[in-house]
Amino acid sequence: MKNLVKLALLIVLVIASLYVITVNPNSNPASDNTTSTDSTYENIVVKVSVPDQEDKSYPATSVEDLTLEQILERIMVSGEFSFKTQQSSFGSYITAINGIEADSTKQYWSIAINGEDAMQGISEINPVNGDIITLTLKDL
Repeated sequence: MKNLVKLALLIVLVIASLYVITVNPNSNPASDNTTSTDSTYENIVVKVSVPDQEDKSYPATSVEDLTLEQILERIMVSGEFSFKTQQSSFGSYITAINGIEADSTKQYWSIAINGEDAMQGISEINPVNGDIITLTLKDL
């Protein structure tokens, strides 16, 4: 009889524990409806491609409403990446990356997002989660 009472108590404790863990929203962080500042960060990759050189990739985080130009400025903080821009009537465009200047008479830095050429300059592009941005030195 004592063993039966102990078994019943054990079953009640296991069921109560499962209830607290799975049903109680305060004990399960996955069900927390509050917004954390970390949840606004999204992962993207910026890849630099120069003919006859190995491609280099730079992971980055993007916050909602940041432009590609602002993201590249953040990547520069690492000291492993640099870029220069020039202003035009169409916005900022890249003139150099990692010390490699495009010869404006025969070269330019193209921007592709997930393999498709961008139709905007870096000051107008807003990357989203999962984007792969490729910056390629191309001939005119």
